[in-house]
Formats: sequence, C-alpha cells, structure tokens
Amino acid sequence: SSAMDLQVKLANDGLAASWRSGATAALPSWARWRNQVIAFTEEAAVVVARRDALAGTRLPETRQALITLLSAHPERFRGRIGTYDVRRSGLGYLFATEDARLSDSYWRLMQEMGNLSPRLYCCSGEMIEALERGTLAVAYNVLGSYARPRIAGRDDLVILPMRDFTNVMMRTAVIPATAPRPALAGAFIDFLLSERGRRTLERDCGLPPLGTRTAAGGSARPIRLGPGLLVYLDRLKRQAFLAEWAAAMVQP
Repeated sequence: SSAMDLQVKLANDGLAASWRSGATAALPSWARWRNQVIAFTEEAAVVVARRDALAGTRLPETRQALITLLSAHPERFRGRIGTYDVRRSGLGYLFATEDARLSDSYWRLMQEMGNLSPRLYCCSGEMIEALERGTLAVAYNVLGSYARPRIAGRDDLVILPMRDFTNVMMRTAVIPATAPRPALAGAFIDFLLSERGRRTLERDCGLPPLGTRTAAGGSARPIRLGPGLLVYLDRLKRQAFLAEWAAAMVQP
C-alpha cells in the first residue's frame, strides 16, 4: 500500500504479523517498523504542469513561487488546478499532513488554490489524464512514479522541481495477523527486496525501489515509518485537519 500511515495503524492495532529475514534485517531502521511494516519503494510527490500554461513565466521551484504564480495569473489557472481530495484519498491525506508538518506555505498554497476553483481527484492517474487532455494546467502532489513514464517524450508536460522540499513516500507491505500462510507472504516480501525483485519493480512496474531517491534531489524529505504517522489518524486531529483543509479548498 502507498498509505504508510494506515499500514502503521494496522500494525499498531495488532492486525499485522512480524516477518524477520536476512533481507529485512538489511533494511535501514526507517524502512521497517516492528518488523511488521516493511518498505520496498521510494516515490516522490511532484508538481506537474502544462508548458503552455507557464508560457512567459519562470518555472516555480518552491511553493512560495507557485503561490506567487497562481496569484499573478488567475485567468490561466482558474478551474485548472488539481490535487487530491484528501477526504477520499489515503495517500492524498498522508501527503497533505506531511506538507503541513514541514512548512506553513502549504496552507497558503491551499488558500490560493481554493481561490481558483480547484478540481479534486481520488488518484494520480486521474490527474495525469486531466493534464494530458488540457483540463488541468497544474497538478499538485502527483506520484512521480506514475507521472514520469506517462510524460516521457512529451513536450507539453513538465515536472516542476520543488527545491524547498519534496515528500518521498515508501510503499509498504504488511502480512495480516490472520494470514493462513505467513511464510509464503514473507517470501514474497523477501523477493520484493531482492535484486531481482528490485529490477522487476523498476522495469515492469515503474516503481523506484528503496535507495533510488535521486529523482527528488537534495530536497527529498522521506516520510519515515513509525508512530509519528499515527498523529493525524487520531479522530479529533483528523477532523480538525479536514475542516481546515475544506475551509481553504472548498470555497463558495
């Protein structure tokens, strides 16, 4: 799953089995939690834009620069900004809460996007399709692992490098505590972590394996596995976050 926080919650609630092997022991501590939540990819959240919408402007490289661009050219972007509907998307909620942890600019950006009648989506694939059709001019927090192969060789779309920070999520595997054959599930996890598995993930699935964070450059901020991911899953904190998000993004 790409929703790391929900996977950690499953383990924290006692619903995951442990798996220990030579492959998992070789992982850094931030890539496994309790030997129950085990990471096998690193995937950056990126901003994708149509080049024609940015004509005559300097490509924004920070969230503040993106805010300035949207504010200066509302006619270009009204109704053409897209991001996750964090009320429906587990990954979108994870990216949003991590953005808010890292910088106050996140809320200013959401306010600016909210002023421009944003379009909200369940998933990265829908946002990329809307960019390809020209429905969207900019999509925020798209999974780079989905975006890069889709826009490869296209001149009309570009990934905007965010130099302030780039969240990097890790796709994780969990073995259910009730799994009838946990050793078989563990063997599959070991395969995902093996050299053959890593090559298969990258070549056939387009998923960057652990240790390939270069796409995000020096701005990469890995989302680490651990109890910190449970903070925004608390019912009251989640309600408060979603209320603030809706106030910014869903404007009359």
